[in-house]
Amino acid sequence: MGYKQNEVAKLLGLKSASRISKWEKGLAMPSVENLIKLSALYATLMNELYLESYREFKLKQVT
Repeated sequence: MGYKQNEVAKLLGLKSASRISKWEKGLAMPSVENLIKLSALYATLMNELYLESYREFKLKQVT
């Protein structure tokens, strides 16, 4: 969508972009509230934001 980390942080009501950076690097996960906000911001489903984690979980359910 072309947002910079500091823009996303501001839109989510965060004080800095450090959390956004950690989310992008996979060092942390957003809260459910922030996940909902990110979903709305990027006009996508929540599971699409963390597709790899979603796929891993679904695969474990099948096996």
